[in-house]
Amino acid sequence: MTNERTSNDQVYLAALAGLLHDVGKFAQRADWQRGKHTEVGAEFVRQYVPEQWREHLYPVMGHHDKPLQGRDTKVVALADRLSASERESTPVSQERQLVSILSLVGDAKQPKFWPLSPLALSKDAIFPGEAAPTQNEAVAYEQLWSGFVEMVQSLPSNDLPAYLEGLYYAMQKYTWCIPGAYYRSVPDVSLYDHSRTTAALAACFVGLDEAALDDLLRDSGQKTDVALLVGGDLSGVQDFIYTITAKGAAKGLRGRSFYLELLIEAVARYLLRRLKLPITNLLYTGGGHFYLLAPLDAQDKLDEIRADVSGKLLAHHSGDLYLALGQTPVTAADFDRERFGKKWRGVSEAMNKAKRQRFAELDADLLAEKIFGPLGQGGDEKRECQVCHYEGADVEIEREGDEEQERRICRLCQSLEELGTDLRDADYLLLGEVEPEETERAGYAKALRTFGMAVGFTAEDGRAILRLKDDVRRATLLATRDLEGNAREMADRISRQRGYPVAPGVRYTVNVTPHKGDNIATFEDLKTVSRGVKRLGVLRMDVDDLGDLLKWGMEGNATLSRVASFNFALSLFFEGWVGELCRRVNDAGTDKVYAIYSGGDDLFIVGAWDELPGLANTIRQNLKLFAAGRSGVHISGGLTLHGGKYPLYQAAHDAEDALGVAKDLVRPDEREHKKDAFNFLDLTIPWENFDSIREEQEQLVRLVTPKEKDGLGVDRALLRVLLKLYTRFTDAVRERGKPYWGPLMWQGAYTLKRMEGRCKDKEAKAEIKRIRESLKQEQFSYIETLGPAARWAELLIRKEQE
Repeated sequence: MTNERTSNDQVYLAALAGLLHDVGKFAQRADWQRGKHTEVGAEFVRQYVPEQWREHLYPVMGHHDKPLQGRDTKVVALADRLSASERESTPVSQERQLVSILSLVGDAKQPKFWPLSPLALSKDAIFPGEAAPTQNEAVAYEQLWSGFVEMVQSLPSNDLPAYLEGLYYAMQKYTWCIPGAYYRSVPDVSLYDHSRTTAALAACFVGLDEAALDDLLRDSGQKTDVALLVGGDLSGVQDFIYTITAKGAAKGLRGRSFYLELLIEAVARYLLRRLKLPITNLLYTGGGHFYLLAPLDAQDKLDEIRADVSGKLLAHHSGDLYLALGQTPVTAADFDRERFGKKWRGVSEAMNKAKRQRFAELDADLLAEKIFGPLGQGGDEKRECQVCHYEGADVEIEREGDEEQERRICRLCQSLEELGTDLRDADYLLLGEVEPEETERAGYAKALRTFGMAVGFTAEDGRAILRLKDDVRRATLLATRDLEGNAREMADRISRQRGYPVAPGVRYTVNVTPHKGDNIATFEDLKTVSRGVKRLGVLRMDVDDLGDLLKWGMEGNATLSRVASFNFALSLFFEGWVGELCRRVNDAGTDKVYAIYSGGDDLFIVGAWDELPGLANTIRQNLKLFAAGRSGVHISGGLTLHGGKYPLYQAAHDAEDALGVAKDLVRPDEREHKKDAFNFLDLTIPWENFDSIREEQEQLVRLVTPKEKDGLGVDRALLRVLLKLYTRFTDAVRERGKPYWGPLMWQGAYTLKRMEGRCKDKEAKAEIKRIRESLKQEQFSYIETLGPAARWAELLIRKEQE
């Protein structure tokens, strides 16, 4: 069934043809040229694709021919057919705009549409809404096409892998928001996702002989395995990030988190190179995971690659990090929209099995030496890193003789702190392809180079923060956020200066770091600038029931492109928009927020505690808007406060426990509405109650603030009264299962009436009366709002010595 695999160029050219096979549809909608979309696509190839590759791209024009001409055309035609088999037919033509995949989740009655806009971090560009009027739609398509052509013309024309990757990012930027098909098809798969999965399949099918292609195109080979769905999951992530001491934690924490993002990228690209596959075959990477599509003959190579990757990770991380690699075969029939969901489950089960057998693929003697044998120098304190507790010869003493600053640190931890510092001013990430090097444990750069990836950073003004070495073959320049400068111009500038091709693109990254002067603010600095009690806040948030979202939104419909679209949407929110929200907090005044990680479907943020409740609520509200208000899409959060030198790993676990408590919430009157809550101050607050609690907190703070500070000057005893009433109320409910009329109610009313009588300020008197009257309603239940508000207010006005 398979043909002898030929040069890399054939695979890359097949992917290029797959990526461009429907570019004519884009051109048609922009009114660039008239005619069949295949003919218009061929004209695009003639005008804009570098000459040396044009002759190989007949499949762009011929993939709908009858009969199909040539083996290469059959490869693309089969890839297009299987990729398009996910489409859901409708009896009428649909809008020419892309339906937001998240708007189809849960109680979806009326779909919402992505704006027809280039990818950018603004609500106008990435938040779904109603379909644009026809006249606006036409203008939007023209503008998208113009931007796309301009970017394509700037791509490196002397290197096929770099050109293909640049085109991939051009497609992402300008076709993420337009439907792959809308004529009698539900327009819920973007042209970007359809094109890249077609490209991935085409790259997989290059090795099939023509007879096998003909069988598959005749539907007689539907039960034949044609590709592999491969997944990778990096385990040990939590302990690697958080199990470090306070010595340098603020600088090192972001570096450690970002290094893991780089590492999973490096490993995924390493697999692609070993399997001779282009970037189009990387379906998703983020959150410590990746998925890729590989040809069937990769099965023979994956065991060797798995052992190779494990050996490299073992050498640099001593067993702390492990890649669980799994795969499952996919038949032609499996690409049907009602069947592909089983393939995702199959690859997940394979990865979970690998996790339970960490490093089992390695030689027993190597395992005995590296994991089960004695490690380090046998308890030599002078060789132990005070940050991560690794013991080895590369541990050095920094600032020796300085009682406060002296510490022992290994080269890896030292380099991760340097990475955190470099990230502070980095606007562009430069990923260089180099020859893999076999090295022992050292800094993070050595660990990445063992997978054939070098990393550099550049500021928006072109200043090199970290340069790549001269051994780079080609590179990708990724803007980490929306910048005033032009990534295409920056890529061209670097290419001319350094002599290797550079593909431009965008990879949104939450890179928000608080500053103090020229340095990264320490956790102690963040405590100091907090309002009221001086505490560090640790916030963790996580989308509720992500697996169920996929099930509800794509029951029998979890196809390759739809799951890719779903993951892309979540990444756009967590890796892009969350960073924008954090930047806005820091830009509004004193730097108070440190975004350690945000990606996949969760986030971890530390900062001055007083800023984080509002930020958490803003993230929650924005996710609701991003998901078109669908009730099935919601997020829970846990926020804990820490003082002194509380261990970071314990603070992270505490916040995770608080998140878990929030997810345990069940509303007595809405049994189906679970989770969707915020645990703060050891209290679980349903998100729908948060705004009213915050409003009461703000009013209570104003009430008890002295008049000389623009408050109403009420005695702080008011807060203590409300807190005591709240404690008694919750105790009573816990004992009896529901509120009941008793001494609590009349004693509370009496105490508040006396405070009201002693108050001389009319406005303050009226406000205390309002509080007292509110507690008369529904058996005192408004204390469930006033109690948390009083606790929050008390922390905001408390001085540290209190």
